[in-house]
Amino acid sequence: MRKSPHGGIRNAQEKLSYDFYEPRVEQDLAVYLHAHSFMPDGSRRSVSNWQKGMFGVKEDMQSLQRHLKDLEALTKGYSVFKEVEDGEEITHYIKDLNFVHPDWEEVTFVKACCAVRFNICVIHNDYLLGLE
Repeated sequence: MRKSPHGGIRNAQEKLSYDFYEPRVEQDLAVYLHAHSFMPDGSRRSVSNWQKGMFGVKEDMQSLQRHLKDLEALTKGYSVFKEVEDGEEITHYIKDLNFVHPDWEEVTFVKACCAVRFNICVIHNDYLLGLE
């Protein structure tokens, strides 16, 4: 037991600490989630919508693997771009930026890290919800 100089008493056992978050990393994730809250029709979903449950751990893993491949390509010196063609997303790993189409969206290192982190949260949440 710990007793304060004012008479308050607290349990002296170790408490969980949440000091492991880096504010810049959290801000990057918030920016990423905000940008991805806009639907193709222009409407917006809540950034916490995923907490209701997604598609189950197995399908979530496929998304994580795609984002990990993007991150891996970036660490190997590739530029990563996404293209949407007929409603399907196509990923391009490019070394020669002369072949980049102006309509393609660049995947930066920060975006790839945020996508991986978000997918880990989705997988963890779906597991806790029993969505295997």
